Amino acid sequence: MASSLVAHIFVLLLWSIDSQRINDEESIVDKCKSGVDYLSKLEDLRILMLEQRNEFKKDNQELKNQLTLLETLRNTTKGQRKDFDFVGFTAMLEARNLPQHDSIIKPSRFITLFSSSFSNTGEFLCTKDGIYVFFLHLVTNSRFNGAWIYKNDQPMTLTWQDDPHESGTTSLVVDLRVGDRISIKSYKNNLSVNETSVWTGHFLLSKTNEFIAMQSTLKNTENLTVISGKDMVTNIGSANFLLQTGFVCTKTGWYKIDINIIADSTNNGVKVYANHKDVPDKLLSWHSQNGTSSSSNTAVLNITTGDKITLDVFLEDDLTLSHYSTFSIYLLGPKFDVDSGFSCRIRPIAEEMVTCLNPNTSLNSSGYFSCKEKGYYYFSINFATGMSNNGIQIYRNEESLTFAWIGAKLGIWSTASTSLVVNLEVGDYITFRQMRKNLTLGYSSRVVGYKIYP
Repeated sequence: MASSLVAHIFVLLLWSIDSQRINDEESIVDKCKSGVDYLSKLEDLRILMLEQRNEFKKDNQELKNQLTLLETLRNTTKGQRKDFDFVGFTAMLEARNLPQHDSIIKPSRFITLFSSSFSNTGEFLCTKDGIYVFFLHLVTNSRFNGAWIYKNDQPMTLTWQDDPHESGTTSLVVDLRVGDRISIKSYKNNLSVNETSVWTGHFLLSKTNEFIAMQSTLKNTENLTVISGKDMVTNIGSANFLLQTGFVCTKTGWYKIDINIIADSTNNGVKVYANHKDVPDKLLSWHSQNGTSSSSNTAVLNITTGDKITLDVFLEDDLTLSHYSTFSIYLLGPKFDVDSGFSCRIRPIAEEMVTCLNPNTSLNSSGYFSCKEKGYYYFSINFATGMSNNGIQIYRNEESLTFAWIGAKLGIWSTASTSLVVNLEVGDYITFRQMRKNLTLGYSSRVVGYKIYP
């Protein structure tokens, strides 16, 4: 009897110990579950804090942009309000290696900066509604790379180079609103930007029904000898651009034409025609090397209502265009003064100056443009040469402002360009000078200049 009682007590003791063990295990499991839930909540909180930090950074950057805009607007009230009709800049781009694609290329210094606002990240910030035009002249130390012009977060136009030290140009005419951003971004990883790269932009006109501006990407037609439009980048006012037949003028006036070609070709180019005739002095964008490369040209033309501007392949041989090639044309506005401008072919003389072949120009016989009215002016140079390590500088008086350069090439024709906006006083003069002697220029080489404000 006693032994049976002891056995029962022992069983009860084991059961009690086992029950306590089970309870302890359940308690540990519950605590572990609670700990897991706690860690999960901590992770959710960490993610939320990261999201809030990123939002804060974004809001902080936006606040900085808005403060910069406000500062620009505030400065215009200090005796400049009457001049705020104009916005313009020319910047040299920062020489650096960009490991990531879509990295912003920042200005390093400004040749001209008037009523123009830039964020800390290097973006142009619009402070005045209207139509703007931008020009990018990119020289790289990289192969198979290029750069975009972006509007806000949208890529608009591209310039491209296959080989180091090539010069590529693109442009953008665009309608902007206060707060819009324009930036230059790398196309691919590992873009190396050369210090000679230039970015120019300026205000054209407030948007009106009388203003005409268009820009289109280009494509070959089936026979590869006629160039037609592909996609509209910009279409403002009553611009009439027929994708198969070209631009048809609906308002008489002075127009600026820009062609920026990316093509895989050898010894060929794109030629501009007005009413099926050569544009005066042969406006041509030329390629002469194997591989994909960029070329550009520009002109100012007086066009009347009903005139048609078309693009054709220069030679009958095939010219394969990249779909990033663009053609733009825009009215220079009712205040454009033809007496203050020029658009003509060029050649070097006296082993120093570059002068015009067009007799109807405000450049004198020695290649000098003399300012007769104070204001802001636009100048550009587009040239082709078979020489290497040479270029053309744009001078204001005896000060070199910027230049277009051809690097080391192996006996083939290459193209280069640059542009700038500059403030001139009465008596100032602009000259285009070769950087080294005996520069040989192709017949498509051109200079353009005109007053843009006031």
